[in-house]
Amino acid sequence: MSDDPRKSNFSIQPFKNPVILDPGYADKTWKTLEHGIRNILNDNYDGLSFEVLHRNAYNMALHGFGEKLHSGLATTVTTHLQEVSASIERERMGEVIIRDSVKNTKMLMRILEPSLYEKDFEKPFLDDSAIFYAGESRVLIECCDCREYLKMVERRLGEEKERASHYLADRTEPKILGIVEEEMIAKHMRRLVHMDSGLVSMLLRHEYEDLGRLYSLLRRCTGGVSTIRDLMTSHLRETGQQLVTDAGSSRNPVDLVRRLLDKKDKYDKIVTGVFGDDKTFQTAVSTSFEYFINLNSRSPKFISLYVDDTLRKASEGAGGKDDVEIVLHKVMTLFRYLQEKDVFEKYHRQNLANRLLSPTRPSTACKLPDEIHDVCEKFRAYYLGSHACRKLTWQTDLGTADVVVTVGNGQKHGLNVSTCQMCVLVLFNSADRLSCKDIQQATAIPLPDLKRCLWSLACVPDMNVLCKNPMNNDIAEDDVFCVNDNFTSNLFQVKIDTAAAEEESEQQEIRQKVEEARKYQIDAAIIRVMKAQRVLNLNSLVTEVAKQLQPRVLPDPAVIKKRIESLIEREYLEDNRNQYQYIA
Repeated sequence: MSDDPRKSNFSIQPFKNPVILDPGYADKTWKTLEHGIRNILNDNYDGLSFEVLHRNAYNMALHGFGEKLHSGLATTVTTHLQEVSASIERERMGEVIIRDSVKNTKMLMRILEPSLYEKDFEKPFLDDSAIFYAGESRVLIECCDCREYLKMVERRLGEEKERASHYLADRTEPKILGIVEEEMIAKHMRRLVHMDSGLVSMLLRHEYEDLGRLYSLLRRCTGGVSTIRDLMTSHLRETGQQLVTDAGSSRNPVDLVRRLLDKKDKYDKIVTGVFGDDKTFQTAVSTSFEYFINLNSRSPKFISLYVDDTLRKASEGAGGKDDVEIVLHKVMTLFRYLQEKDVFEKYHRQNLANRLLSPTRPSTACKLPDEIHDVCEKFRAYYLGSHACRKLTWQTDLGTADVVVTVGNGQKHGLNVSTCQMCVLVLFNSADRLSCKDIQQATAIPLPDLKRCLWSLACVPDMNVLCKNPMNNDIAEDDVFCVNDNFTSNLFQVKIDTAAAEEESEQQEIRQKVEEARKYQIDAAIIRVMKAQRVLNLNSLVTEVAKQLQPRVLPDPAVIKKRIESLIEREYLEDNRNQYQYIA
């Protein structure tokens, strides 16, 4: 009895008479429950009473059939999950399924033990998915080009992501996407990138949408970005090397630099617009340009000539100030890649001097065709008649002309050429074949200038309106020229530049002046290093001096060693068993 009169002991007493169950009670009750569970899993609630189902489950547990209830529920759910798995499979093959029948998988994930979901559904599902995508990728890689294959991978990833959002656990989505990435991308990415329709083809054809798809898919996998970057770098270096070392390109430096700038613009846009401004791609482009630009020892001169050409056109009113500044800004990017910036500066100073002195320099002689000569004489009479006490001089080497040519198939092209080139072309109105010597006598163009003119008209690929015999890149006085009846162009108006010539003696003179100036620069760098360090061994001294000079020039270590010896002879340094000491 309790001390508190408000409380009394209460207990449940067992039945006085034990309940005798039907021997088939457990099986009959479970069948009712199983039927209801299957309907619930299939989203079919017609005729179901949740109260009855709950009571039956409670009674089975109460009467000692809890194990049967548990195992039956596990078996039913497992069977349903296997049916769901087979239904994803059918959807992958293109069959339309009723997604509502499997969407309750997410409800099961919340009520089941995680191990049951992972063991009976997730693992078999992922294993089957890996087998499916491994087989599909093997078939597709053999029959599709790179673009088609990438579109299929993109589609499969989208489908799996959508399916996961409908009826898979959140933690399963990254796993199934990882299966697609591994089987369809990672295992084939090197082959995809190196296909004939792969990265190089996309770069050459400007297929930037496909290039972006390639990048976005391969970046999902370890090593995917480096696979793209390595091949792009290799392709860029190879094409750049061909460009700067081609003999034809070297004969027309202005066009060569223009093509280099176009290539730089192209790859800058690719890195920014396709590769997400990835710093490693930016570095790859910069190091590639630095590599192939410096393969040609004349690159400093060619860039200086391009700058000179741009500034000359600007002074003549061609192009606005803003346009010129944009071009020069781009050229300075190429200048930064030069290892011999001092050579560029030497040519740039010389070109600047020539531009400043060009109202005073003598004009190149050229005999104009009769048609042009008559017009010029009429203008001379008019001008001198209007302006007394003035002198009129024709500078034919600075002029340009527009001529229309008709080739063998009757096709016409408008050519923008120099005055000298125009004088040469007009000669072929009355002659089928002319030698270099014949042309020189008819036009009075100095032979060095005429050779450059003829080379531009006959030896530049896609610009050769003339043919020469023999077919080589050198112009000799006995070479014979004729009109190229097979000349064609996609453009009606074609501009033909005159190749800039450089005499061997001029090249040697410039190089000697640069080398002489470098001696003083190297000497100054050695003294700066030794003043700071006081004592250094040979290798350390050469390394430090090279670092100081590198922004302007890449000196030969042998040259640095010679300058060290010169400073020792002049008693600026002292050699003590390969330990060099500065003498104050």
